[in-house]
Amino acid sequence: MVKKKFFPIILLTVLTILHTGCFEKKSSNDLYPMEYNTISMPVILAPEKAYFDDEIIFKISSIDDAKSYVWDFDDGTTVQGKRVNHKFDFINDLNIKYPLIYTVKLFMIDGGYIIGTTIHQIKLYPNKFILYLKSGKLTTNKPDYSIEPLKKDKVSKMPQISHTLKEPILIPKCRWNASIYFNKPFLSIFTKFSICFLDKHQNIIAEKEKRIGLNTFWNEKMINLQGNINEKFELSSLKISISSLSLLNNIKIFYGDEKISKITFNFFDKDFKNLYI
Repeated sequence: MVKKKFFPIILLTVLTILHTGCFEKKSSNDLYPMEYNTISMPVILAPEKAYFDDEIIFKISSIDDAKSYVWDFDDGTTVQGKRVNHKFDFINDLNIKYPLIYTVKLFMIDGGYIIGTTIHQIKLYPNKFILYLKSGKLTTNKPDYSIEPLKKDKVSKMPQISHTLKEPILIPKCRWNASIYFNKPFLSIFTKFSICFLDKHQNIIAEKEKRIGLNTFWNEKMINLQGNINEKFELSSLKISISSLSLLNNIKIFYGDEKISKITFNFFDKDFKNLYI
């Protein structure tokens, strides 16, 4: 009779423990439980602004050799050390509004317990944008393999093609580099290649041309063109034009595969004086 009397009580106790999570597996956040006798923490010494993909040094104003330090960089990365380097990876996404603010946390650990914590916020800016050419469009994703012929423009009468964005994007002061893969008949003359950048009102913001010469003995070739953009603007589209003595639709541009036609905008204002935001 005694066993039957106490059995419901024992069962209820076990169910209560299970319900309150006493037997649950600890997460990574529980590796260093908080101890409430927190202490004064050193100051984090790090920049307030930086570019993605830069190696950034994080250190502290004073060090207690008896303690250990764990950094949480707010991007899924943690590392231990008194002085550490970290790189925030850039996602080539035009829909993101920059800068992105990351809250870096520093935990002081003693005896397996967190005895102090401090934070440092850092603003991250892209140091470049990469736009890929794809059948009349500009995209941030590498396109599949395809070929597109240049067509005769009604105004200039030159073989030309326009590439546009769904929405204009703000481009700061930068240096740009274009790598375009062309295909043409072996003996056709390809004399000049030019790029023109346009804003949302179709105003010309920057343009550059490159003379190829009279070397005609190639079928496929990557041609590079570089230039500067000296002030921020909203990029809406770009035009690629060529001068040649080829038949109208015999000059084409390659997209995707190992032949990737793209425009890279490298932002070089390291003092953050002319950022686009």
